[in-house]
Amino acid sequence: MRWNDLRWNADESGAVATISQTIVPDLAHGGRALIQDRAKTKGSQRSILLTDTTVAALKAHRDRQRFERQAMADVWGDHDLICTTTIGTPITPSSIKRDLNALIERAGLPRVTVHGLRHMSATIMLKAGVSPALVAQKLGHADIGTTVDRYGHLAVSDQAAANAAVEAAVLRGRTGTGT
Repeated sequence: MRWNDLRWNADESGAVATISQTIVPDLAHGGRALIQDRAKTKGSQRSILLTDTTVAALKAHRDRQRFERQAMADVWGDHDLICTTTIGTPITPSSIKRDLNALIERAGLPRVTVHGLRHMSATIMLKAGVSPALVAQKLGHADIGTTVDRYGHLAVSDQAAANAAVEAAVLRGRTGTGT
């Protein structure tokens, strides 16, 4: 993402990120990062409300990056990217994978891929009762069926809330306290 893809509140207490591009490995040139000025699919182009934690992290990162840009002004490749190498160029997908694995190992956590993190986020949202339509929007799925088919694998034990809702509605009807 680029810095200009963020729409900050007037007081910078919040922001919305617009997904409008992607970075892919340029296999013809050793896998270096290639910026594509389009998202992966039409459904991938979307706006996402950022959490307060993410906004705080981005503000701190922006300040650090400004100092890096000043210190490396003679070689900084200014692409307006939020995440860059130490000289401002795009990060390769293989570098992201390497860095993620190093962070996970340092934290003593089980190994997970970037797509695994995406899967985990979607599953957490669905299990928390977030509408599948909203989860689909956040993930950039054009079709809600994709989200439900891919991430909606809830366990039999997850049916308890559904059973309770139906039972409560039936009991309200039986006692005449509801419709």
